[in-house]
Amino acid sequence: DDFVRHLFTPLNSEYAQMELVDMVNNNGDVLGSLPRPYVHTYNILHRGIGMIVTNKSIFDINNNDSGENSTPPEVYVHQRTSTKRVFPSLYDMFVGGVSTSGEDAMWTAAREVAEELGLKRALTVLEQGGDNTSLDNPLSDELFQCTIC
Repeated sequence: DDFVRHLFTPLNSEYAQMELVDMVNNNGDVLGSLPRPYVHTYNILHRGIGMIVTNKSIFDINNNDSGENSTPPEVYVHQRTSTKRVFPSLYDMFVGGVSTSGEDAMWTAAREVAEELGLKRALTVLEQGGDNTSLDNPLSDELFQCTIC
């Protein structure tokens, strides 16, 4: 990260201090890292995560072998802040955001759920040394079920 930051110092010292994001190709392979504002300004493909938060597993509605009429899950919807560049102040069914350079999907998901919804259990488990295989449904709480696709 320090090498990448050094590359941006002569261009603009403000960008040299900003969060780095991985630029990727269509297969998700990392091509390099850039300050976050660059990927948005120049519409550069980068990693991120989007989750739909429901009150039950979204996949259960298609596996109803009992013949009963199953109801679809309720989807959590929140209002975006007025300072967002895209769709400010509108309602959104996705919770998520941009992955920082080198951050895997589970960490991004846990961080975004903690930041946007205040559900911090998954992030706390990961920070305490847990990993993807040791977490028993890490992105869940009594109120919500989160499924990462």
